[in-house]
Amino acid sequence: MIGPAGLPKLIVDQLSLQAKAALETQKVKEYFATQCVTIIGSDPATAEKFFQADLEKHQNLVTASGAKLE
Repeated sequence: MIGPAGLPKLIVDQLSLQAKAALETQKVKEYFATQCVTIIGSDPATAEKFFQADLEKHQNLVTASGAKLE
């Protein structure tokens, strides 16, 4: 789940708790299993680290490819 930049920590934490609770229900687990989706359900700090690393990886790939915006 991603929110807008500058979202207050209180709201981020509350949304994270609610999302985690929903992801732990049997109904949601069963639904995602039928879609071949693996639920990770990390905390906001872990998700931020993941997205930062992913962004860096893709920036490096674009730079290495020599691609340019026209």
